[in-house]
Amino acid sequence: MKRRTPRSTPDYHYVDAACMARERLGIAAFAEELGLTPCRTEALIQAHDTATGDDSVYARCLDRGDVILAARSKLPLRRVENWISDGLESAEIAICPPPSLRLVLDALLVTVH
Repeated sequence: MKRRTPRSTPDYHYVDAACMARERLGIAAFAEELGLTPCRTEALIQAHDTATGDDSVYARCLDRGDVILAARSKLPLRRVENWISDGLESAEIAICPPPSLRLVLDALLVTVH
């Protein structure tokens, strides 16, 4: 599982927030399915990745997190996925999130801090 280093500009703040949110939401949804806590589920995912070199479980959690973000922001899944990947790929230009996604991310940030 690769963790990203947060960037300092405000627009990158939303890219980082989206990455954290999709991870957290996806792992929480998977944990609920398993009847485990998100913390325990994340530990199991990391242990599996370390033992096998297979990060597909983690990748599926990220995909599930994208679906949850899209549903909460009432945006097409592809738009959310593209915005996140464009934000991760652009080293120089930060892309402002769509307004409805920005509201979802702001609400999630309030609950995290």
